[in-house]
Amino acid sequence: IERQNAFITVKAASAALTAAGTNSRWAIQSTPLAGERYGDLDRSELHQPQEFKLESAEGTAASFLVGMRFARGGPVPLRSVAAANGEGFENPEADNAWTIVFRSTAGPLAIGKLSTDGEILATKRGKTGTAIFSVRARSVSEGGKAIFEASSPVTASLERSPGVIEFHCFFARMSNLKIRVKQPPTEVELDGNHLQPRVSNGLLEANNLAPGEHVVRIRD
Repeated sequence: IERQNAFITVKAASAALTAAGTNSRWAIQSTPLAGERYGDLDRSELHQPQEFKLESAEGTAASFLVGMRFARGGPVPLRSVAAANGEGFENPEADNAWTIVFRSTAGPLAIGKLSTDGEILATKRGKTGTAIFSVRARSVSEGGKAIFEASSPVTASLERSPGVIEFHCFFARMSNLKIRVKQPPTEVELDGNHLQPRVSNGLLEANNLAPGEHVVRIRD
């Protein structure tokens, strides 16, 4: 155990558990041996099982947030992060950097210049582009300018690569969607079908989307 991190290691692999938020103090406690472990004491060695636990102050309710990272070789823990109205984790590796935060209080949930009214917000930065993920959000903005807007809460991911925007979303009911584009697109597909682009104030509009999953592909 090291601060808010707990580690499990074997010969060729490891797991790192990182706790975020106010309840982030790990402890180790022994657990009872299972009865079947006593079956052949002449041929096997018994080891006292142990488990990690998070401690909290006494009360009628408590919340815990834990991130896990599995790796070959030695453990490399995630970093816990505190965000506006949320808490979460980040992986700072340059070629696969990502951050995810979970709502803890009311108000805009933010990562840097990104913000949302949703419950979860995540961003990933790689060699080929960037990606944004949100859960139950009506909008995600960057620097105060909407990246997308929806008429009902949506779980969505948006991936940007050179010349292409790919937007995956799930609606619980009939909804309208707007996605920001830098310029009028040359081609738009909705669920594999050609969609005549309709852009207003820099936002591509897709209206009357049925409940369920949809994919929008936009090419500059």
